[in-house]
Amino acid sequence: VAHRRAEELLGARQGLGSMYEIGSLDLQPIDGRLYYVAPLEHQSLLTWYSNKTSPGYVKISATDLRDSSIVLDQHYRVLTSGFFGDSLERVVYALRPNLGSTDYTFLLDPKGNGMWVVTMYDNKVGLSGPDAIGTMLVNPTTGETQEYSIKDTPQWASRIQPEEFVKNQVANWGNYVHGFINFAHKDQTQPTGGIQIVYSSDGRSMWYIGIQSMGADQGTTGFMLVDTRTKVANYYRLTTGVSEEGARDAMEGKVQNYR
Repeated sequence: VAHRRAEELLGARQGLGSMYEIGSLDLQPIDGRLYYVAPLEHQSLLTWYSNKTSPGYVKISATDLRDSSIVLDQHYRVLTSGFFGDSLERVVYALRPNLGSTDYTFLLDPKGNGMWVVTMYDNKVGLSGPDAIGTMLVNPTTGETQEYSIKDTPQWASRIQPEEFVKNQVANWGNYVHGFINFAHKDQTQPTGGIQIVYSSDGRSMWYIGIQSMGADQGTTGFMLVDTRTKVANYYRLTTGVSEEGARDAMEGKVQNYR
């Protein structure tokens, strides 16, 4: 729904829709309310070559579609759709070729300026086991970069721990609960299919992950909340529960007579 609203804002500006498209929508708190924010990305190599910069971004309220806006007074040069020296991935790699980078997230700083928040990671288990070690903030207008440890990353840059890293580590936590040798699969658990960002009343963001017994289809044994900055995890047990897929199936069963 937010993406459709963003496309409506873009289409209302004559000529923009043929050159730019809506980038990835990322959720963030702004002045106590949640918004989806996305930059305008180049549609192709030709549009990048013709324009070189993007005019701005869209901001869509997560609770009220009337609270939506498109900002067109920016001049973003470094984008995920940029090429050569304007490619975000290339800018980051040129500075840190010995580290991995992932989770390129577009967020607004407290002054309303768009910034790229890039998670920097290193492999902790040989050539695998990636783990976040810090961030690189990239100014899309100037291309200037700033590197931070996880602890020193500005508070508004809340998304540091990538979804895939967290989900894999939670899966390992449940799979190796009694070590590598566990032929009876005792006490083993696994994440359910759903993972999403939730926000606490004080604005902290966390990954929500349902936990179920290994091999279970619909039931859950609890859920885990993982801080998107620090990766501090809390596991909440349930006496009985239902997975995201089970909940959807149950709700669809309630309205099946309406086709």
